[in-house]
Amino acid sequence: MTTSDKQKQRSCLYDLGWIRQKGEWLSELKGFAHLSWVNMEEMERTMRTQIMDGSAYRQSDKAKKAASEAVASYIVLDTGVVGKDGSDGKNKKILIVFSRNDFGMWRGIDFEWGSIADGLEDDDESDVQDSSAQKDIQTLYKDVFLPPEFGWEQKLSSIAVEEPWPAGNMLYYLARVYTASLASNGVKESDSREWMAFNTGLVSRANLNPIVAICKKYEEHPPCTWKLDRFLAWDEKDSQLENRILRKKFRGDLPPCPLFFDFDAFRPIPTSKVLPIDEDIFKDEFRKWLPPEIIRKITEDDCHSSDIETDLDSLEQAYVAGNSAKDEKKYLFNRIIRALGGMDIVLEKAIASLSYAFDMSKRRLSWELTAAVPAFHENHVFYLLPLSFGKDPMSVDLVLVLECEHEEATNEDKYRPRKLITLKYAHRFARCLGPLSAYWLRESIGEIMG
Repeated sequence: MTTSDKQKQRSCLYDLGWIRQKGEWLSELKGFAHLSWVNMEEMERTMRTQIMDGSAYRQSDKAKKAASEAVASYIVLDTGVVGKDGSDGKNKKILIVFSRNDFGMWRGIDFEWGSIADGLEDDDESDVQDSSAQKDIQTLYKDVFLPPEFGWEQKLSSIAVEEPWPAGNMLYYLARVYTASLASNGVKESDSREWMAFNTGLVSRANLNPIVAICKKYEEHPPCTWKLDRFLAWDEKDSQLENRILRKKFRGDLPPCPLFFDFDAFRPIPTSKVLPIDEDIFKDEFRKWLPPEIIRKITEDDCHSSDIETDLDSLEQAYVAGNSAKDEKKYLFNRIIRALGGMDIVLEKAIASLSYAFDMSKRRLSWELTAAVPAFHENHVFYLLPLSFGKDPMSVDLVLVLECEHEEATNEDKYRPRKLITLKYAHRFARCLGPLSAYWLRESIGEIMG
């Protein structure tokens, strides 16, 4: 690339005003598509490429279609980001629109839904097909408008008892509690039908009061019926006039929280009740999904070439990039597997490491009664066990899902290993039943969040 080309590449986004107002527009993009995180580097690279090759420039409908017209009246760029369109629930590309003002400068910005992004997964972690989570989120978006400028995640985090929330998990949690509230008649409306409230299941740092989401009637953002207005720490002794008036609208009745189960049902799991691992099931799992950090650990005794190390680094970056690097992930994964001797050899190492990690986890369960964490997903309860694929048995790399099976012959409950999930999903499912109590899950989530 020539020096001139490099200068053009550096300046092309600046000319559009993107660099000067990047923070503000990024916030608007997150609000538009209800995203918690966007890979900025990948997004800017995608946009620069379109500008440099000219594919971004489009004529507006009002402009003449004559070939002699030199300047388009707006520019549309594909951000490379995919979101879920709340109107139809489809994964779609997100487009960003720049318009030229009367002085010939690019000003103003808007977002549009592009074409359907076929074949894209809901998440860059392909270990879980979390269809119920997407349904819950769609239900929330259909009913309640979450204004981007409100910054609801920051507001809720600032008043609730402090706890780690991996990206996207607070949205999943709020959607789950709202959907469950709907199903159990836990959503309360005021007598005037102008206000609605539901219990978030979180409590305030001050006095541990239940936190309630207060929503107001809203008709400006169809199909939404409500707009999130505030989070209120529900305290009957709170004498602040505005809060007293809000509580009075609901006759002082605190909306119930629908998520918490009878914890008497959750007893420590005896290690003798945990069934062995079915190797065939987990070989199929590893063929579909084997994260780069696990590949490193199961092959750490091998002497890796510099090429393998470079590819592993690139694969980790591709995982961070998510769906936008889906093809790159597949290419790098296959190349690494070939370089390590083929899938059969890697699977043999993976199963051996899994068996050792499973044995260590059962030993941990024998002396740490809370090691098996109850969790909730797809309308049933299961348990989670920590797994370490490295040399430190107290570290946590992946989480094993144990499903309870009742044996009629012995009239006993047994716990069968079913699948592997990441710490992010372990937090997501366990948090549906209440605050994290297990030391390993709290500490591990804190570590991955920095």
